[in-house]
Amino acid sequence: MPLFGTRGAASVTGFGGLAKLGYLLRNSLRFRGANNAYLSRTPSVTGNRKVWTWSAWVKRGQLDSGATDRILFSSPSQSGNDGIAAIYFDSDQLHTYYDTSGANPYGPVGPRLYRDPAAWYHIVWAVDAANTIHYVYVNNELVSTDPSYYPPNYEYSMNRSGGYTHTMGTQAWGATNYFDGYMTEINFVDGQALTPSSFGKTDPATGQWIPIKFGGAYGTNGFYLNFTDASAATAAAIGKDSSGNGNNWTPNNISVTAGVTYDSMTDVPTLGPLASNYATLNPLDSYAAALSNGNLKFSDGSGNAYQAYSTMSNPDIATYKFYCEVTVDAGYLVGIVPESKSAAAGSTDRTNVLGYYSNGNKYNGTSASAYGASFTSGDVIGIAVGNGQVEFYKNNVSQGVAFSSLTGGYKFATWAASSAGIGCSFNFGQRPFTYTPPSGFKNLNTYNLP
Repeated sequence: MPLFGTRGAASVTGFGGLAKLGYLLRNSLRFRGANNAYLSRTPSVTGNRKVWTWSAWVKRGQLDSGATDRILFSSPSQSGNDGIAAIYFDSDQLHTYYDTSGANPYGPVGPRLYRDPAAWYHIVWAVDAANTIHYVYVNNELVSTDPSYYPPNYEYSMNRSGGYTHTMGTQAWGATNYFDGYMTEINFVDGQALTPSSFGKTDPATGQWIPIKFGGAYGTNGFYLNFTDASAATAAAIGKDSSGNGNNWTPNNISVTAGVTYDSMTDVPTLGPLASNYATLNPLDSYAAALSNGNLKFSDGSGNAYQAYSTMSNPDIATYKFYCEVTVDAGYLVGIVPESKSAAAGSTDRTNVLGYYSNGNKYNGTSASAYGASFTSGDVIGIAVGNGQVEFYKNNVSQGVAFSSLTGGYKFATWAASSAGIGCSFNFGQRPFTYTPPSGFKNLNTYNLP
């Protein structure tokens, strides 16, 4: 089983951040696009408006077909659109945008697609507008191959004081086009165009690209965000700049209140016992489902039996033990499917489904039988998969072993049954569980996978 989920055709997968030793990250910030989440900051002192480097580790949530740009980082307009600088996803490609009084080059930096929802990508955007060039790297590979999109020699609003608000997660020239997914280890250097070696290295044991601590000078408006202080959704806590410059960022529509909206995640691009790369639901392994909130929320907009499966699986249900929680609304079936099964077959294919339905029945394929208590909106269903069996919990009360004598690999899954517009939210351990998992059962992340 690939540890990083399904690989789409003509796509680039991100294999960065897989060392179990060395520099370990602790937290990421989830940007819930459906909640219009973003960070903002207005510089109080002007820095270099032509040269800068933005480095971040990014894990995508919602993918897109070109209908919505997913803005990562941007500066606002100065007059009309003049002065805008931005980097973003559009049609699953990385794009840049520069707007001046005479030209406004924008478009994909190269032909590659970035649509693996289980992967962490290290993105470096180094701009040297004084020499009309930029360098965009993904996982240490230079991908900016089209000079027609290079920045003109112009003083952008980037690093400009006087009321020019910069944003991450939405466009700075009018909040819209929200990013959905996760970011961490964000370094911004004012006045230097740097290479990825300032922020990462190749792990000699695995050959994979992993983070390192930036040790250089940040410049006037430079900052470092690692999102380790989840005590409050404020600029002084979750938005704190840890570079020493005090260039804090204000969170907007971001929550650190316990529950399904909690946005301080332990989903990171390193492998450690406290934080690692976590499973989510997989938009590439779903059928007509609407996924949001960093691919942790499933919604059914039509009322048909649509479905989505997890990006990672228990590779051997007889040997390994994993646990997740689902906060549900009425009308849902939650459970597992064999890891070889694809959701693309459609809503009518319930072959090999092992699930617990909101009326209290359990399902083996399309065959229903009495099992446990019914559940409804707000209830938390625990799913313990291991010892060759599946056991479901309603609000921490075991409903008994539902299925046993199982072998092979299984993915977590959900299916909408009848009610349109309802949703359920998964937690694989990237935020605190509502209840303590059964003894010996682990979070589903790359550190705990064999």
